[in-house]
Amino acid sequence: MATLVSNVTTIEKVLYTGKTHTTGGRIGFSKSSDGRLDIELQTPGAAGKGTNPEQLFAAGWSACFIGALGIAAAQKET
Repeated sequence: MATLVSNVTTIEKVLYTGKTHTTGGRIGFSKSSDGRLDIELQTPGAAGKGTNPEQLFAAGWSACFIGALGIAAAQKET
């Protein structure tokens, strides 16, 4: 939960922090601190087996959005 004080938002409790290390930028590699993500990066439309940052962002955003919808639906049903 965040509180607005004098136009500054302060975080009261951090629930989760994800950490990654990326080298090479858009044509490189990215790995999470827990080792669960270890991926080659490519620019959109480039040949190769890597994904692009836009796809990763879209996957993460949509997963969070679907989760939030599920919570809202469950609360609505009660």
